[in-house]
Amino acid sequence: MDRFFIYDCNGRIVGNPAGYRTIRGAIQQQDRKGSPAWRAIWAAFAERKAREPEHTLISSVHKPGGY
Repeated sequence: MDRFFIYDCNGRIVGNPAGYRTIRGAIQQQDRKGSPAWRAIWAAFAERKAREPEHTLISSVHKPGGY
């Protein structure tokens, strides 16, 4: 079964390293304020935004190799 992964703005997997069974589960973790995935996403985004002010991608959820 394919799994869904949460990627930060740098393309690194955050949250559950084994992925999520459903896209809904991944999105819930991505959007749940205070979750480990949410904290990792926003920390990476703040760091990237400081280096590249025009950067806009915050995170993405998809299966490996696909957008």
